[in-house]
Amino acid sequence: MSAVRSRDRSLVFFGLLAVWIGFELLTSSRWLAIRSILQQPHRSGPSPGSLASLLQRSLSTAPPRVWFAPYSTFPEPGNVESRFRSGVYDTLLAFPSSGIASNYGVFKLGPADLLFAQASTQGLPVEAQLARDLGYQWFALDLGALESVQQAVALCKQVQGCQVSTDGYALFRLNQTAGALIKGLASLQRRIVDFPQRSAGYRWAGVVLRPNQWFVPEGSDLLLEQGNRPRVRIWATPLLSNGLFVYRDQDLPAPVASRLQSRQRRLWLTLAPGVGGADLCLQRQPARPCLPLRLRQNQPAVEISRAVPAGQVSTINSLALFGPQGQPIRVDQLPFLPGSATDRAIFGLEIK
Repeated sequence: MSAVRSRDRSLVFFGLLAVWIGFELLTSSRWLAIRSILQQPHRSGPSPGSLASLLQRSLSTAPPRVWFAPYSTFPEPGNVESRFRSGVYDTLLAFPSSGIASNYGVFKLGPADLLFAQASTQGLPVEAQLARDLGYQWFALDLGALESVQQAVALCKQVQGCQVSTDGYALFRLNQTAGALIKGLASLQRRIVDFPQRSAGYRWAGVVLRPNQWFVPEGSDLLLEQGNRPRVRIWATPLLSNGLFVYRDQDLPAPVASRLQSRQRRLWLTLAPGVGGADLCLQRQPARPCLPLRLRQNQPAVEISRAVPAGQVSTINSLALFGPQGQPIRVDQLPFLPGSATDRAIFGLEIK
């Protein structure tokens, strides 16, 4: 008898719970507002002068191929870079299924994301050139992601065919006459430097560094050297181990691999300034011995290009730390990185 009563009570409880959830969904203004927002573009069409409206006005028989710049990862992190970012979603909603092709929404840390994030880190001209080489027809520049909206608008007005939308985008064709505008993009500064790198985990030349285990100090630049083969440096958060993954060339589409210079990639571990030394080891597979790596002030860098295997996760383990006089030290005794009052590191990784 008690078992029957217990079952009856459970049925009553879950029944009341279902009624309560249904009531909340029907009466919640938040749910109704979201539903209204999602339906609005299909019901009334894009606002006059918006990015979606400008693209629809120039629409031919083929769907437009639009590059949204500066490149941002998807899903976006908690801190959205631009107050105008909703223009991307409004544009995608304004077109029917498969009615627009864009660079927005590629898989985070996938091959396309590797390529797009690397180009974006090298600046807007490199990003625009990549977009044109990949066959994108339009370049939609998010003005809210830039340090100076006025400077970007002034640049757009100097070029025939460039339009500024009412929702905060400068739109121009990536045709043969776009060269002058692409060069002019070099004068524009992104509001959050290296935003796609910082928001999803650092990656360069087919190397992906495990999120939250590597960093670039605020106010510092990922790039150490520009050029055809840029050199970058990322510091390792002081942990017992720091992970990285290296793509195999056969896992990358040929155009991506060639643009990432993955076949010529070189990797170095470098000792952080002010640290006397560090005993590290590279763990390539759990069952294999950890490869010893020794950094000292008189030997502050060691190349690991050939030691790091492709196609799997490797970890760099920290075994011992030493101060400038060779004495053992703890992590909390590490010096701050130059120019920072908060960031410490044992070593960094340089990629070229």
